[in-house]
Amino acid sequence: MERGRAAGPPVRAGEFVRRAGSVLLLDGKPFRFHGNNVYYNQADIVYGRTAGVAETFDKMAALGMTVVRANAHNDHPPTSDPAAIQTDPGVLVESSLVALDRSIAMARERGLRLILKLTNNWEAYGGIRRYVQWHLGRAPQQNE
Repeated sequence: MERGRAAGPPVRAGEFVRRAGSVLLLDGKPFRFHGNNVYYNQADIVYGRTAGVAETFDKMAALGMTVVRANAHNDHPPTSDPAAIQTDPGVLVESSLVALDRSIAMARERGLRLILKLTNNWEAYGGIRRYVQWHLGRAPQQNE
C-alpha cells in the first residue's frame, strides 16, 4: 500500500463515530472496525522517531485496520521524559501537544480513526498514580 493511502472510509472534519445503544454508528450506519493499540505515537514524534510512527500507521492501513487506540496523555515528570504533555496540573508543554496533533494528522492522512485515551491505570506515561500524587502531594498508598 502506498504511503498515506487510506484503508477505510475517509475521515471528514466534524464526523464522529457515535453510539446508539450497543451499536457504533458512522453516518447513521453500523460501524465495525479492526484496530490496534499504538500508545507511543506522540512520544515517538517528540523523540524524533516520526518515520517509525508513519511506518506503523502505513502497515495498519495496509492490513485494513481503521482505528487506532492511542495516548492523548503523558504526565511523566519532565525530568524523566522530554515528551511529557502535562508536567503539573494544568501546566502543558506546547511542543508535546504539537507532537500529539501531528500524530492525529498522520492517522487521518491514512483514514485511521482514533480512540484517544486521557489517562491510564498504570505508571507508564504518568497514569492515575500521578494524578493522585498531585492531589495528595505524595505518592498514594495501596489502600487509599
